[in-house]
Amino acid sequence: MSWFISPWLACWRQRWLLTELTRREIVLSTRGMLLDVLWLALTFLLLLAVYTFVFAGILPAERGS
Repeated sequence: MSWFISPWLACWRQRWLLTELTRREIVLSTRGMLLDVLWLALTFLLLLAVYTFVFAGILPAERGS
């Protein structure tokens, strides 16, 4: 049973380190938030344009009779 409890005790003893690493990760991930949102929108619109070009221009669906 100690193999299960031992990692949790180590995390509890080093909780200051876990707190600091978590805080640093949150700060770094939200720093460029505006650029991330713009990049997501740009990639979505580019993908939409490519799909529209391919499926409407190159491979148009034939209409059934």
